[in-house]
Amino acid sequence: MPNCELKLSENKRVREFVNHVKSELSRHGMRLVLGRGEQVNCDGIRLSGYFDEVEGVICVGRRNSYWLTVLVHEYAHFLQWRDRSEEYVNIQVNRMDSVGIIESWIDGEEYRPSTIRKAFIKARTLEKRCEMKALKLIRRFNLPVNEEFFVRQANSHIYYYHMMEKMRRRYGLGVIFRDRRIQRLIPTHFQCKNIRHIPAKVYELTRESI
Repeated sequence: MPNCELKLSENKRVREFVNHVKSELSRHGMRLVLGRGEQVNCDGIRLSGYFDEVEGVICVGRRNSYWLTVLVHEYAHFLQWRDRSEEYVNIQVNRMDSVGIIESWIDGEEYRPSTIRKAFIKARTLEKRCEMKALKLIRRFNLPVNEEFFVRQANSHIYYYHMMEKMRRRYGLGVIFRDRRIQRLIPTHFQCKNIRHIPAKVYELTRESI
């Protein structure tokens, strides 16, 4: 099992990484905010963390047990934005942001099935490439993060998007993380083809759990 990350702020490698993030954000007129709680507010929704290119900020809940992992993930999103990565630049479907389509669809707005399908594929592509970039950062900075657990979490995150598409609802992502039956099925590598597909057993067990 991975170690809780709450006490890692004084770790030398972690401090160096946090300072690196602050420096890189500053180069682009952005900043890092480490909130005091487990979650931070994002447009009325409580999240572990987020990157907002318009607001110019990475915000992370410092009291979250996996705040460092969250920070690495959100910094990877910043790098996607900074480097104009294809998956970041081409996130739109019919001139609308894919994530925005997903959120409004779950809230009741109707779209063509093909639009929803394309939006989820683009969102999962964005997130998976972000997770792969984050793993490279963990290795580059030699961060004290359990890699196997990280990759399981990352792939669980992708399957979460599949469940939202199939169920048309939000639910706690922790459902997948907490269920050991599901976690045993989650790949510990990124070679799995989970952008377009979710294994039937993962879907069945997750549906039972929510």
